[in-house]
Amino acid sequence: MSQYSVSAAHRITGKSRTTLTKHLNEGKLSFSTDATGNKLIDASELIRVYGDDCNFEAGQVDAAPARAPAGEPGAGQGDGTLLEKEKEERRRERQQYEAQVEHLKEALEKAQDGYNRVTLLLEYHTKAPDGVQQQLIALEQRLAENEKRTQEQVELVKRRARVVVNKYRLKLEEEKKKTFWQKLTGRE
Repeated sequence: MSQYSVSAAHRITGKSRTTLTKHLNEGKLSFSTDATGNKLIDASELIRVYGDDCNFEAGQVDAAPARAPAGEPGAGQGDGTLLEKEKEERRRERQQYEAQVEHLKEALEKAQDGYNRVTLLLEYHTKAPDGVQQQLIALEQRLAENEKRTQEQVELVKRRARVVVNKYRLKLEEEKKKTFWQKLTGRE
C-alpha cells in the first residue's frame, strides 16, 4: 500500500493528527483524495517530509478502509468497523450532551427572564404593601436559586462529557497500542 489516511500517517510518523492536518493545509505535505473525499498521503511524501521517523508497519491497521471504499467488498471489515462504531458512539454521545447543554441553556434563559420580570415588578411596586413586597422578594430568591441550580447542572453535564471523551481517548490509545495480529484476531 503506498497511500495512507491521516490516521495511518499519524501512526506511521508519530506526529499528532493536528500537526499532520496543519502540514496538509499549509502545503508542506501533499495529498490526494479518494472517491469519498478522504485525504490520502503517499508513502514517498511521508518519507520526504518526516524521513527516518516513519514506521510503515504501524500504519498497516488502516489498510482495509483505504483500499476498499464504502460499498465494495472488504469495506467496513476488521478494525475499521470497530473504530467506526466507536466514532459513531462518540458522535452520538456528543450530540446528546450538546442537546442537554442547549436544554439547560434555555432553562437558564427562562430563569433569567423570570428574574428580570421580578426585578421590574419590585421596582414598580416599591410602595406596595409589605405582604406583596415579601412575596416578590421570596419569588426573586426562588428564581435566583433556580438559576444557580441550572448553572450547576450545565457544569455537571460538561464534566460528564469530559469524562466520557477521556474514556474514549484511553480506549483509542489502547487500540493503537495493539499489534496488527492482535487487532486482526481480536485477542488481547
